[in-house]
Amino acid sequence: MKKETSFPLSSRTINNNIFFLQSLKKSAFNDNHPGIDKMVKNWKNELKKREQLKRKEVRISEPYGEQIVNLKPDEVFVFGSNPQGFSGAGAAGYASFGRSGNIWRQEGYADKPNGWKGHWNVKGVGEGLMEGMYGKSYALPTVVRAGLRMSLSKEQIITNIKRMYACAEAHLEWRFLVAGSSANGKPSLNGYSHDELCEMYKEAGPVPVNVVFSDSYTKMIFEG
Repeated sequence: MKKETSFPLSSRTINNNIFFLQSLKKSAFNDNHPGIDKMVKNWKNELKKREQLKRKEVRISEPYGEQIVNLKPDEVFVFGSNPQGFSGAGAAGYASFGRSGNIWRQEGYADKPNGWKGHWNVKGVGEGLMEGMYGKSYALPTVVRAGLRMSLSKEQIITNIKRMYACAEAHLEWRFLVAGSSANGKPSLNGYSHDELCEMYKEAGPVPVNVVFSDSYTKMIFEG
């Protein structure tokens, strides 16, 4: 016996079904029918999921270019970190001070205690989600200690990327903007080339839909 192909109902049909069920409940059951209430609730939940998915797809498709300067409330800045949570330069420094450049000395960063809230991060947090004074960030360990290049193996970094991916999948309401660009010609502070880093992001597994890279990294990861 040939199996019939089923197609999902359109949102318009679902809205019509909701209207019909609500009218039926009011006219035939004196506005009291738990079974109809449950069906209406399920249809409304389906519409809500579709609307959330639509909004998410639109937001996810928005590239951030090559540099992250500002964050929206639903965005998380992902930067390379070390286990000590000492974020003084590069993308980590920007998360601390909201300014570019190796300025941690003039900012008196070494004297600030662990737990001090920076621009988007918190001093002393070496991995994971955190919230600074003006936005959220995620510390992704790429070195053993600040300035010690290539001190974590590719396999270790890939494991850390997998944990970041898992965090992003647990927070689909947020966009995780991964710092890193090959467009400015500057090398990465962790010692690996941009090509090597993009290979790590690919090898870490399927990239969650809400993890966003720079334009140059996007081409290298998804088109290269």
